[in-house]
Amino acid sequence: MCNSCPVPALLLTSNCRTLLLEAEVRRRFLSERVEVTFSVCSEHLIELEDPQFCPRCAQERET
Repeated sequence: MCNSCPVPALLLTSNCRTLLLEAEVRRRFLSERVEVTFSVCSEHLIELEDPQFCPRCAQERET
């Protein structure tokens, strides 16, 4: 399960440095998977549709 967990990769690839994630372990057939169910930029206090991209963090980096 740890090898397939998406959380470490999301933390490395996201443009949001204050990313908060909520995840669940879900059982499918004979295996278990970790699925991210909720993501938030804690600096701007907005829920993110895509945990890899915060539009407000991107806007700050452009200026």
